[in-house]
Amino acid sequence: MKILHYFWIPFVLYFIVVHPAILYYSDDAFTFPQEQNPYLALAYLGFAIIGWTVFFTYAAWVIYKQTFGLRKGVLKLSGEGRLIQGNVLETRWEKALKNGFLQKEVLVAFNNLSNTPVEVPILIVDTKAHLKRFEPGRTLALRVDADIKHPPYVVPDGLETKVNGSAVLLACGIWLSALIGLLTYIVYAYRTESQGYGWRFLSLWHPLILSLIILAGALVIGYFLIYRYFMPLFTGNKGKEAIKLLLYGERTTATVVKVYQTGTYINEQPEVKFEMTFTDRKNVTHQVSAKEIVSLLSLQDVHQQKRVILYLPESPTTIAFEEDLEEV
Repeated sequence: MKILHYFWIPFVLYFIVVHPAILYYSDDAFTFPQEQNPYLALAYLGFAIIGWTVFFTYAAWVIYKQTFGLRKGVLKLSGEGRLIQGNVLETRWEKALKNGFLQKEVLVAFNNLSNTPVEVPILIVDTKAHLKRFEPGRTLALRVDADIKHPPYVVPDGLETKVNGSAVLLACGIWLSALIGLLTYIVYAYRTESQGYGWRFLSLWHPLILSLIILAGALVIGYFLIYRYFMPLFTGNKGKEAIKLLLYGERTTATVVKVYQTGTYINEQPEVKFEMTFTDRKNVTHQVSAKEIVSLLSLQDVHQQKRVILYLPESPTTIAFEEDLEEV
Protein backbone atom coordinates (compact mmCIF):
# COMPACT_ATOMS: atom_id res chain seq x y z
CA MET A 1 0.00 0.00 0.00
CA LYS A 2 2.87 2.38 0.74
CA ILE A 3 4.20 1.81 -2.79
CA LEU A 4 0.83 2.89 -4.19
CA HIS A 5 0.96 6.04 -2.05
CA TYR A 6 4.43 6.87 -3.38
CA PHE A 7 3.01 6.65 -6.90
CA TRP A 8 -0.41 8.25 -6.58
CA ILE A 9 0.52 11.23 -4.41
CA PRO A 10 3.15 12.60 -6.86
CA PHE A 11 0.85 11.68 -9.76
CA VAL A 12 -2.06 13.69 -8.37
CA LEU A 13 0.16 16.60 -7.29
CA TYR A 14 1.60 16.78 -10.80
CA PHE A 15 -1.80 17.24 -12.42
CA ILE A 16 -2.98 19.69 -9.76
CA VAL A 17 0.14 21.85 -9.44
CA VAL A 18 2.70 21.25 -12.20
CA HIS A 19 0.59 20.55 -15.27
CA PRO A 20 -1.56 23.73 -15.02
CA ALA A 21 1.66 25.79 -14.78
CA ILE A 22 3.07 24.10 -17.88
CA LEU A 23 -0.15 24.79 -19.80
CA TYR A 24 -0.36 28.42 -18.70
CA TYR A 25 3.23 29.52 -19.11
CA SER A 26 3.44 28.24 -22.66
CA ASP A 27 3.33 30.99 -25.30
CA ASP A 28 -0.18 30.07 -26.46
CA ALA A 29 -1.87 30.17 -23.10
CA PHE A 30 -0.21 33.16 -21.43
CA THR A 31 -2.66 36.01 -20.84
CA PHE A 32 -1.54 39.60 -21.37
CA PRO A 33 -3.09 41.86 -18.68
CA GLN A 34 -4.09 44.68 -21.03
CA GLU A 35 -6.27 42.28 -23.00
CA GLN A 36 -8.30 41.07 -20.02
CA ASN A 37 -11.74 42.36 -19.02
CA PRO A 38 -11.30 43.92 -15.53
CA TYR A 39 -14.67 42.70 -14.24
CA LEU A 40 -13.97 39.17 -15.41
CA ALA A 41 -10.57 39.37 -13.72
CA LEU A 42 -12.23 40.41 -10.46
CA ALA A 43 -14.62 37.48 -10.79
CA TYR A 44 -11.65 35.13 -11.20
CA LEU A 45 -9.98 36.72 -8.18
CA GLY A 46 -13.09 36.29 -6.04
CA PHE A 47 -13.42 32.68 -7.18
CA ALA A 48 -9.79 32.01 -6.25
CA ILE A 49 -10.05 33.64 -2.82
CA ILE A 50 -13.27 31.87 -1.90
CA GLY A 51 -12.23 28.52 -3.39
CA TRP A 52 -8.79 28.32 -1.77
CA THR A 53 -10.17 29.59 1.55
CA VAL A 54 -12.82 26.85 1.52
CA PHE A 55 -10.23 24.21 0.63
CA PHE A 56 -7.75 25.12 3.37
CA THR A 57 -10.55 25.51 5.93
CA TYR A 58 -11.90 22.09 4.97
CA ALA A 59 -8.40 20.55 5.13
CA ALA A 60 -7.88 22.00 8.62
CA TRP A 61 -11.27 20.62 9.70
CA VAL A 62 -10.36 17.14 8.38
CA ILE A 63 -7.07 17.21 10.31
CA TYR A 64 -8.91 18.18 13.49
CA LYS A 65 -11.69 15.63 12.93
CA GLN A 66 -9.24 12.76 12.40
CA THR A 67 -7.14 13.67 15.46
CA PHE A 68 -8.52 15.70 18.35
CA GLY A 69 -12.11 15.38 17.13
CA LEU A 70 -11.85 11.61 16.91
CA ARG A 71 -10.30 11.43 20.37
CA LYS A 72 -13.08 13.61 21.78
CA GLY A 73 -15.73 11.35 20.22
CA VAL A 74 -14.08 8.16 21.49
CA LEU A 75 -13.81 9.56 25.02
CA LYS A 76 -17.46 10.62 24.94
CA LEU A 77 -18.50 7.19 23.69
CA SER A 78 -16.31 5.44 26.26
CA GLY A 79 -17.97 7.40 29.06
CA GLU A 80 -21.57 7.68 27.86
CA GLY A 81 -22.13 4.80 25.41
CA ARG A 82 -24.55 1.96 26.10
CA LEU A 83 -22.79 -0.72 28.17
CA ILE A 84 -23.08 -4.28 26.84
CA GLN A 85 -21.15 -7.50 27.26
CA GLY A 86 -19.27 -9.22 24.47
CA ASN A 87 -17.01 -12.21 23.98
CA VAL A 88 -13.68 -12.28 22.15
CA LEU A 89 -13.90 -14.89 19.39
CA GLU A 90 -10.47 -14.65 17.78
CA THR A 91 -7.42 -12.50 17.23
CA ARG A 92 -7.20 -11.62 13.56
CA TRP A 93 -3.73 -10.10 13.69
CA GLU A 94 -1.34 -8.50 16.13
CA LYS A 95 1.99 -6.72 16.13
CA ALA A 96 4.37 -5.40 18.76
CA LEU A 97 4.79 -1.62 18.94
CA LYS A 98 8.03 0.21 19.67
CA ASN A 99 6.79 1.22 23.13
CA GLY A 100 6.31 -2.43 24.07
CA PHE A 101 2.54 -2.41 23.73
CA LEU A 102 0.69 -4.90 21.54
CA GLN A 103 -1.63 -3.70 18.78
CA LYS A 104 -4.20 -6.21 17.61
CA GLU A 105 -7.53 -6.65 15.91
CA VAL A 106 -9.95 -8.95 17.69
CA LEU A 107 -13.31 -10.26 16.53
CA VAL A 108 -15.94 -9.70 19.22
CA ALA A 109 -19.44 -11.20 19.43
CA PHE A 110 -22.27 -9.47 21.30
CA ASN A 111 -26.04 -9.06 21.26
CA ASN A 112 -26.91 -5.78 19.58
CA LEU A 113 -29.59 -3.34 20.70
CA SER A 114 -32.27 -5.52 19.09
CA ASN A 115 -30.88 -8.52 20.98
CA THR A 116 -29.52 -10.05 17.78
CA PRO A 117 -26.13 -11.81 17.99
CA VAL A 118 -23.59 -9.98 15.80
CA GLU A 119 -19.84 -9.91 15.36
CA VAL A 120 -17.55 -6.93 14.82
CA PRO A 121 -13.76 -6.47 14.54
CA ILE A 122 -12.25 -4.04 17.08
CA LEU A 123 -8.78 -2.51 16.88
CA ILE A 124 -7.10 -2.17 20.28
CA VAL A 125 -3.72 -1.41 21.79
CA ASP A 126 -3.07 -3.80 24.67
CA THR A 127 -1.00 -1.95 27.28
CA LYS A 128 -1.03 -4.92 29.66
CA ALA A 129 -0.54 -7.92 27.40
CA HIS A 130 0.54 -10.10 30.32
CA LEU A 131 -3.01 -9.97 31.71
CA LYS A 132 -4.36 -11.62 28.51
CA ARG A 133 -7.53 -9.52 28.69
CA PHE A 134 -8.27 -9.87 24.97
CA GLU A 135 -7.57 -13.54 24.45
CA PRO A 136 -10.22 -15.67 22.65
CA GLY A 137 -12.91 -16.77 25.08
CA ARG A 138 -12.56 -13.79 27.40
CA THR A 139 -15.54 -11.59 28.25
CA LEU A 140 -15.17 -7.97 27.13
CA ALA A 141 -17.30 -5.03 28.30
CA LEU A 142 -18.19 -2.76 25.39
CA ARG A 143 -19.61 0.70 24.92
CA VAL A 144 -21.82 1.20 21.86
CA ASP A 145 -23.06 4.45 20.37
CA ALA A 146 -26.84 4.09 20.29
CA ASP A 147 -27.16 7.42 18.43
CA ILE A 148 -24.48 6.51 15.82
CA LYS A 149 -22.67 9.84 16.20
CA HIS A 150 -19.20 8.98 17.47
CA PRO A 151 -17.01 6.65 15.39
CA PRO A 152 -15.83 3.96 15.76
CA TYR A 153 -19.28 3.39 17.39
CA VAL A 154 -18.19 0.27 19.34
CA VAL A 155 -15.25 0.47 21.77
CA PRO A 156 -14.04 -1.45 24.85
CA ASP A 157 -15.29 -0.04 28.14
CA GLY A 158 -12.70 2.15 29.88
CA LEU A 159 -10.79 2.76 26.65
CA GLU A 160 -7.88 5.17 26.94
CA THR A 161 -6.87 7.12 23.86
CA LYS A 162 -4.41 9.82 22.90
CA VAL A 163 -3.52 11.75 19.79
CA ASN A 164 -0.42 10.77 17.83
CA GLY A 165 1.65 13.94 18.21
CA SER A 166 4.00 13.11 15.34
CA ALA A 167 1.10 12.54 12.94
CA VAL A 168 -0.53 15.82 13.98
CA LEU A 169 2.71 17.75 13.50
CA LEU A 170 3.23 16.16 10.09
CA ALA A 171 -0.32 16.93 8.95
CA CYS A 172 -0.14 20.51 10.24
CA GLY A 173 3.29 20.94 8.67
CA ILE A 174 2.00 19.84 5.27
CA TRP A 175 -1.05 22.10 5.62
CA LEU A 176 1.06 25.11 6.59
CA SER A 177 3.65 24.46 3.88
CA ALA A 178 0.92 24.25 1.24
CA LEU A 179 -0.62 27.51 2.48
CA ILE A 180 2.73 29.31 2.48
CA GLY A 181 3.46 27.93 -1.00
CA LEU A 182 0.14 29.23 -2.31
CA LEU A 183 0.58 32.69 -0.79
CA THR A 184 4.15 32.85 -2.10
CA TYR A 185 2.98 31.95 -5.60
CA ILE A 186 0.20 34.58 -5.49
CA VAL A 187 2.74 37.29 -4.61
CA TYR A 188 5.14 36.02 -7.30
CA ALA A 189 2.43 35.89 -9.97
CA TYR A 190 1.20 39.39 -9.17
CA ARG A 191 4.68 40.93 -9.26
CA THR A 192 5.74 39.22 -12.48
CA GLU A 193 2.49 39.24 -14.46
CA SER A 194 0.41 42.28 -13.46
CA GLN A 195 2.48 44.79 -15.49
CA GLY A 196 0.66 47.62 -13.76
CA TYR A 197 -2.82 46.31 -14.67
CA GLY A 198 -3.65 44.78 -11.32
CA TRP A 199 -5.30 41.37 -11.42
CA ARG A 200 -6.16 41.47 -15.11
CA PHE A 201 -3.61 38.73 -15.77
CA LEU A 202 -6.00 36.20 -14.19
CA SER A 203 -7.79 33.89 -16.59
CA LEU A 204 -9.44 30.49 -16.60
CA TRP A 205 -6.10 28.95 -17.59
CA HIS A 206 -4.06 30.63 -14.86
CA PRO A 207 -2.63 28.05 -12.40
CA LEU A 208 -4.30 29.87 -9.51
CA ILE A 209 -7.70 29.14 -11.10
CA LEU A 210 -7.07 25.96 -13.07
CA SER A 211 -5.40 24.16 -10.16
CA LEU A 212 -8.40 24.99 -7.98
CA ILE A 213 -10.82 23.64 -10.59
CA ILE A 214 -8.81 20.41 -11.01
CA LEU A 215 -8.54 20.01 -7.22
CA ALA A 216 -12.28 20.50 -6.76
CA GLY A 217 -12.97 18.00 -9.55
CA ALA A 218 -10.60 15.46 -8.00
CA LEU A 219 -12.28 15.80 -4.59
CA VAL A 220 -15.76 15.44 -6.07
CA ILE A 221 -14.76 12.40 -8.11
CA GLY A 222 -12.94 10.92 -5.14
CA TYR A 223 -15.97 11.36 -2.90
CA PHE A 224 -18.75 10.19 -5.21
CA LEU A 225 -16.89 7.62 -7.32
CA ILE A 226 -14.52 6.11 -4.77
CA TYR A 227 -16.06 6.75 -1.33
CA ARG A 228 -19.76 6.51 -2.25
CA TYR A 229 -19.57 3.93 -5.05
CA PHE A 230 -16.43 1.75 -5.01
CA MET A 231 -15.93 1.56 -1.24
CA PRO A 232 -19.41 0.08 -0.63
CA LEU A 233 -18.69 -2.47 -3.36
CA PHE A 234 -15.46 -3.53 -1.67
CA THR A 235 -16.79 -3.51 1.89
CA GLY A 236 -20.37 -4.59 1.23
CA ASN A 237 -21.82 -1.75 3.32
CA LYS A 238 -22.78 1.91 3.08
CA GLY A 239 -21.29 3.80 6.00
CA LYS A 240 -23.70 4.64 8.80
CA GLU A 241 -26.37 2.46 7.25
CA ALA A 242 -24.14 -0.55 7.91
CA ILE A 243 -23.47 0.62 11.48
CA LYS A 244 -27.20 0.97 12.07
CA LEU A 245 -27.75 -2.55 10.75
CA LEU A 246 -25.01 -3.82 13.04
CA LEU A 247 -26.46 -2.15 16.14
CA TYR A 248 -30.19 -2.44 15.43
CA GLY A 249 -30.57 -5.08 12.73
CA GLU A 250 -32.49 -8.30 13.21
CA ARG A 251 -31.31 -11.58 11.71
CA THR A 252 -33.39 -13.68 9.36
CA THR A 253 -32.90 -16.09 6.48
CA ALA A 254 -33.77 -14.83 3.01
CA THR A 255 -34.73 -17.01 0.08
CA VAL A 256 -32.71 -16.29 -3.05
CA VAL A 257 -35.07 -15.94 -6.01
CA LYS A 258 -32.67 -14.83 -8.72
CA VAL A 259 -28.93 -14.34 -9.10
CA TYR A 260 -27.19 -12.61 -12.00
CA GLN A 261 -24.02 -10.70 -12.79
CA THR A 262 -24.40 -6.95 -13.25
CA GLY A 263 -21.56 -6.67 -15.76
CA THR A 264 -19.40 -4.69 -13.33
CA TYR A 265 -15.98 -6.02 -12.34
CA ILE A 266 -13.80 -4.85 -9.47
CA ASN A 267 -10.21 -6.14 -9.63
CA GLU A 268 -11.48 -8.63 -12.20
CA GLN A 269 -14.00 -9.97 -9.66
CA PRO A 270 -17.64 -9.88 -10.86
CA GLU A 271 -20.39 -7.97 -9.10
CA VAL A 272 -23.42 -10.19 -8.47
CA LYS A 273 -26.95 -9.03 -7.70
CA PHE A 274 -29.23 -11.13 -5.52
CA GLU A 275 -33.02 -10.86 -5.71
CA MET A 276 -34.46 -12.25 -2.45
CA THR A 277 -37.56 -12.51 -0.32
CA PHE A 278 -37.85 -12.76 3.45
CA THR A 279 -40.47 -12.54 6.17
CA ASP A 280 -39.95 -10.03 8.99
CA ARG A 281 -40.96 -10.41 12.65
CA LYS A 282 -44.45 -9.08 11.84
CA ASN A 283 -44.90 -11.93 9.35
CA VAL A 284 -44.79 -9.53 6.41
CA THR A 285 -42.97 -10.71 3.28
CA HIS A 286 -40.56 -8.33 1.57
CA GLN A 287 -38.76 -8.41 -1.76
CA VAL A 288 -35.23 -7.05 -1.53
CA SER A 289 -32.02 -6.99 -3.53
CA ALA A 290 -28.35 -6.72 -2.66
CA LYS A 291 -25.10 -6.55 -4.61
CA GLU A 292 -21.88 -8.28 -3.71
CA ILE A 293 -18.41 -8.64 -5.22
CA VAL A 294 -17.78 -12.37 -5.56
CA SER A 295 -14.44 -14.11 -5.95
CA LEU A 296 -14.13 -16.13 -9.14
CA LEU A 297 -13.23 -19.11 -6.96
CA SER A 298 -16.56 -18.80 -5.13
CA LEU A 299 -18.72 -18.00 -8.13
CA GLN A 300 -20.29 -21.47 -8.17
CA ASP A 301 -21.54 -20.95 -4.60
CA VAL A 302 -23.69 -17.87 -5.29
CA HIS A 303 -26.70 -19.94 -6.32
CA GLN A 304 -27.37 -21.21 -2.82
CA GLN A 305 -31.05 -21.00 -1.96
CA LYS A 306 -30.71 -19.33 1.44
CA ARG A 307 -28.70 -16.34 2.68
CA VAL A 308 -28.53 -14.99 6.24
CA ILE A 309 -29.24 -11.26 6.31
CA LEU A 310 -29.84 -8.48 8.83
CA TYR A 311 -32.65 -5.99 8.28
CA LEU A 312 -33.88 -2.88 10.09
CA PRO A 313 -37.29 -3.45 11.74
CA GLU A 314 -38.43 0.12 10.96
CA SER A 315 -37.15 -0.13 7.37
CA PRO A 316 -37.25 -3.81 6.35
CA THR A 317 -35.93 -3.19 2.83
CA THR A 318 -32.66 -1.96 4.34
CA ILE A 319 -30.63 -5.15 4.50
CA ALA A 320 -27.09 -6.51 4.42
CA PHE A 321 -25.56 -9.95 4.30
CA GLU A 322 -24.42 -11.03 7.75
CA GLU A 323 -20.84 -11.74 6.69
CA ASP A 324 -20.49 -8.25 5.19
CA LEU A 325 -21.25 -6.61 8.53
CA GLU A 326 -18.33 -8.43 10.12
CA GLU A 327 -16.05 -6.06 8.17
CA VAL A 328 -17.71 -2.81 9.33
